[in-house]
Amino acid sequence: MRVIDLIRTDLGLYAFLIIWTFVSTIFNPFAYIIIPVVFILVHREKYFEVIITLLLVLILSDSSNLNLIWVKSFKTIFMLTLGVGYLFKLNQNRYSGGVIKYFVPFFIVAVICIAYNPLPLESIQKTLSYFLIFLIVPIFTLEAIKSEGATVIFRIVIFGLIILVISYVVGFFGGIEFGTETETGTNTNKGRLSGLFGNPNGLGIFIVNFSCLLVASKSVYGKFGGKYFYILTVIFALFLTVKTGSRGALMALASLFICLELFKYSTWIGLLFIIFFVSLYEYIADLMINVLFAVGLQEELRLDTIEEGSGRLIVWAFAWENIQDSLFVGKGFGYDRYFTRANYILLSRKGHEGGVHNSYLMIWLNTGLIGLLAWLRGMLLIIIASSKITRVAWPILIAIFLSAFFEGWLVGSLNPYTSLLLVTFTVMMSPNFIGAESNEIEIVKQPVDE
Repeated sequence: MRVIDLIRTDLGLYAFLIIWTFVSTIFNPFAYIIIPVVFILVHREKYFEVIITLLLVLILSDSSNLNLIWVKSFKTIFMLTLGVGYLFKLNQNRYSGGVIKYFVPFFIVAVICIAYNPLPLESIQKTLSYFLIFLIVPIFTLEAIKSEGATVIFRIVIFGLIILVISYVVGFFGGIEFGTETETGTNTNKGRLSGLFGNPNGLGIFIVNFSCLLVASKSVYGKFGGKYFYILTVIFALFLTVKTGSRGALMALASLFICLELFKYSTWIGLLFIIFFVSLYEYIADLMINVLFAVGLQEELRLDTIEEGSGRLIVWAFAWENIQDSLFVGKGFGYDRYFTRANYILLSRKGHEGGVHNSYLMIWLNTGLIGLLAWLRGMLLIIIASSKITRVAWPILIAIFLSAFFEGWLVGSLNPYTSLLLVTFTVMMSPNFIGAESNEIEIVKQPVDE
């Protein structure tokens, strides 16, 4: 199916969402008119429209534009609305297990850890939000595939591409955020593309997740959009990543496409490459930096400040010290944010402002070592099951894990990145779930060596 046909299919939805966003920005209470609309969509099993609306709300909530500040509070109400809508459809749900079944032990640990949180009410809210995202997004994605066929996944990919195109256009016409030099010499956002997102790293994370969805869709359901659509989209994603100046995103994308080629030949070759890469990380990193200098990308990727680690090493060491006080049991969801806020002055003096910027340390702070292991178990079980369908599962996990090492997005629920990742996981798993339930939909499965 051609890209123009996929866009034409959803023009009505896009027009509605544009008008809704524009009017809501002028008159904030108008935003809540979409609440009954969502109930109607869920009732009529229009799950694609619900997923796209959710992704748009979460993308807008990540924006630093003051005119969109209303979305930050609205997204919580919207998520609860989806939760209520899910409950109304619970008896009709055909995929009650979904991806979340792999994370049941993790959520049990997370609930226990709430008792140790200094702000238990906030921790309950964040735990519930994380649970709802892991429950609703995969289920609604599966229902959308079952109701409308594999084309629905291609339409989600096109939506992601539209977001990237708009982000570039916004940047091209002056939508680039300019940061300032701090006293420590760290260049924050100077000349880096943010697009529709709150900061350049946010756009970089979105590109990584979009690329993973693109790769998974092609592998599981086959090519779409024409002969050159896939390769041109990959080139565009890499180009935008360089424009964001996000070193973590660029490393994640590089690992994704390198591993895709290696895993085509053999899973063992791919895994051995990962072991080799980790063992010689410092040497390979130095080599990559020299290559990037040679091709003239030192300014775009801020290679002159790479040794400073953008303050991350400071907060990582500080978080690790705190973890020693409660190694096995964490202090509940939201504690990582409380932790950085409570130590803001101390961290600022050392040269870091912001969060922990490492998903694994954040999960460890929030749920302890037990919770971290339960979370990693869920991730690995999904990939092991998906790898029986497609060889892109391991490269996607590697790319995601690399991105999560430098950012804390995987611990967040109300951001577009986690939701997009859950869609990707569901795409890779969908032949298992749908095939087990019914033969009403034909899943175009590629050979496992695709």
